Amino acid sequence: MSARQALFFLLMVLLSPAVSAQAQSAQNPSTFTLGDGTVDLAVPESPAFGALGLTPEQVSRPTTARELAMSFINGVDRSGNLQTGIAIDTAPYMLLAGSRITLRDYQQPGQYLTRFLARWQVSFASAKGGGEDDPSAKIALGMRFTLWDRGDPRMDAMLLGCLTREAARVLSSQSPVSPAASDEEIAIENRRREELVREGARPCREEAARRRWNRSAWIAGLAPTWTSADGTAPQLDYSGTALWTSLGFGFENVPMLEDQAMLSLYLKSRSGEIVPDQLAPGSFIDQDNVTIGVRFIVGSPTSQFNLETLWVRNDRVDLRDDRYWNLAFGFEQRLINNMWLNLSFGRQLARDASASEFSVISAFNWGLGER
Repeated sequence: MSARQALFFLLMVLLSPAVSAQAQSAQNPSTFTLGDGTVDLAVPESPAFGALGLTPEQVSRPTTARELAMSFINGVDRSGNLQTGIAIDTAPYMLLAGSRITLRDYQQPGQYLTRFLARWQVSFASAKGGGEDDPSAKIALGMRFTLWDRGDPRMDAMLLGCLTREAARVLSSQSPVSPAASDEEIAIENRRREELVREGARPCREEAARRRWNRSAWIAGLAPTWTSADGTAPQLDYSGTALWTSLGFGFENVPMLEDQAMLSLYLKSRSGEIVPDQLAPGSFIDQDNVTIGVRFIVGSPTSQFNLETLWVRNDRVDLRDDRYWNLAFGFEQRLINNMWLNLSFGRQLARDASASEFSVISAFNWGLGER
């Protein structure tokens, strides 16, 4: 079995409970599970990519985790070096138990632990420098914890009610299956009904996305990292751990902003980072850093523009003063269902440890979507 076939088999095993859950809820609208509450919101930034500083926007936006997501990045990083990479993210509890937990139970007041576990995100990222000045390879293992989330569509009682009504309406309009039907004919009819229920529920999910895409939330994360200066596996060394938190304010009850804007405040600390030394091309230097940032987002559930500003303090081992600002402008656009393009343009300002650099980072993000 090839590696590609093995990966496909693993994905099918992981996703099979979700498929069976879809069939169950199509037959019984009162048993909608967590997967049925999935809404096509922007795919969250990968915690592992965030630790490596390779997300298009550095200020993480609090948003609901996907069961499974992949991100591909390409561009010039904030040190002026070419970077390419891939990240895989998952919500383990959602994959393993999401098909056995109903939305009704999930929304109960005493289910904080269940909601905390369902929102827990784990990720792995790998990136490679693409230029002569930075042949390094980097990997990170990240975890993100959602401490509070007013944007979780699975907590939307209006969505659950709409799904139930639409499923009942669709199924009540169907003629009973003939008692003489074969097992194959019954299976075909069940799949047809599932598709009708899924299509009938689409307006419910779109309306939930409009209600939830920019709600207030609070996340925190951590990610250990490893770096190989020459890009080879034997030279991989531990290169510190990133810790961060982000608080998003959705302007609830503020006219003109409530439905179309969000403000995120961000704090990140990174120890033992190994980076190319811009003052000595071809060599690397260790540093600790602190990043404080603000990101303003405006738009809709499917198209968002953002502006962010960061203040960065790098404590280099050579004690060279390295304090600077970074300004960036970007946008995020849904291309097709569950496929998003994210693009950011930025520039460093007032930096002494290297020339101010432009950055252009793009990412394609795919997330497991609605059932």
